[in-house]
Amino acid sequence: MWIGDDAAVVPCVDGFLVTSADMSVQDVHANLDLINHYDFGWRAFASALSDLAAMAAIPLHSLVCIACPSSTDIDKLYTGIAAAAKEHNCPIVGGDISKGQKINISITVNGYCPHGPIFRSGAKVGDSIFVTAPLGASSAGLAFLNTVSNPKELDISTLEVDNQNLLQAHLRPLAKINQGLAAQAGGASSMIDVSDGLATDLNHIAIASGIGIELDSVPIAKQASLEQALGGGEDYELIFTASDPAKIKNKFKENKLLPPIEIGHCVAQTNRRTLAGKPFAVSGWRHF
Repeated sequence: MWIGDDAAVVPCVDGFLVTSADMSVQDVHANLDLINHYDFGWRAFASALSDLAAMAAIPLHSLVCIACPSSTDIDKLYTGIAAAAKEHNCPIVGGDISKGQKINISITVNGYCPHGPIFRSGAKVGDSIFVTAPLGASSAGLAFLNTVSNPKELDISTLEVDNQNLLQAHLRPLAKINQGLAAQAGGASSMIDVSDGLATDLNHIAIASGIGIELDSVPIAKQASLEQALGGGEDYELIFTASDPAKIKNKFKENKLLPPIEIGHCVAQTNRRTLAGKPFAVSGWRHF
């Protein structure tokens, strides 16, 4: 598998090598009036690793390249990247640095699939659709930051728990590596991470697999809206499909993970995109 999925896949000894490259650009992926360099670095690394999670890959190592202006707090930026790398057990083994007009972080991550990757294109008619957690927290966290007078000086620990969770989701997300492996072990037929928004990312699965989507409901994070859950993006939860829901839930339980949430199923009508019987718009992030 080359272009067209969350990561490229090539065969290697006793499995498959999975490689993904991801860019995080100032004023496109992050507003540095709202977040500091540490969190920008963390978000960039977690975003790249989420592509490995979506393929059911185990992280191996990474390369980090940065272009930035001389005014950048480069130590803080690298500290955030390094902290995320340590949290996900994915060492940084090299990279490059250059001067640029704005910060551009480019991260290449390599992973290993001993049992084969999961593509976007494997969903079948009748498969159940799952998501690993309620959605919209990251988008709601960004909205909250926009209401704060000095967001970069905000002490998150002083906030109510619900607001802490929103900011954690936006500023320091975690790639769902273990959830991806559990889904693979449970027989998931397709998978993608929620980077651009549930509606858009589900649409990628539907087009690649040649199926339609009928959602019964959308799980919404506390203090988030349905609009944020459908189209906010950057939650980095996993969406996957599977023919045996009981097996999926058992595998998550065996791995001591929170159970995934069943939200709908795949249908034969390839143009069908409904929520509770009504069409929903394919909303979400688009670069152009």
